Amino acid sequence: MKKKAVAVIVVLIFAIVVIYMIQPVKVIEIKGNVSILPTAGGIIIFQVPELPVNVQKSATYEIKEIPRASYMVDKGRPRVTESHPQDIGMNVVNLTIKFLLIVPSANKTVEFEPLRLREGGSHKFSLILGPDEGVTSGTFKLIIKFWLLVTTPAGATIGPIELTPIELEFEIP
Repeated sequence: MKKKAVAVIVVLIFAIVVIYMIQPVKVIEIKGNVSILPTAGGIIIFQVPELPVNVQKSATYEIKEIPRASYMVDKGRPRVTESHPQDIGMNVVNLTIKFLLIVPSANKTVEFEPLRLREGGSHKFSLILGPDEGVTSGTFKLIIKFWLLVTTPAGATIGPIELTPIELEFEIP
């Protein structure tokens, strides 16, 4: 009889955990793209004349609901979702992307681990924010900062140069 009771309790606990993990949770999904390409005699972005690369960047956000299990795996850690490396003729290209979430209602700022890219080309990244990061309801601001360091074939180091950040503001009802 005791074995049946234990088995029933284990099955019940397992069912509760499964139901909890498939419940939807509201999140903000940040998707971004950054391209580091050689300057080919074109316009150099950010008016840095000695910078031998052209950096283009963008980011968007989407408010959506995903299963709690998916959120638990992806939350609060920026990650590269797709990468198309390209040799740009430099010895070393290091791009560091930092994410800073400002939660005005809680008078709180959350900084996430930086994302580091060590090659030229086009790279897509994402960051999932939800309840564990303080994103439940209210107005939020995410600042995405970029630092670029380039070592030329001649051995000269340029940077780190702080590029113009991207700021995203969103509201969750």
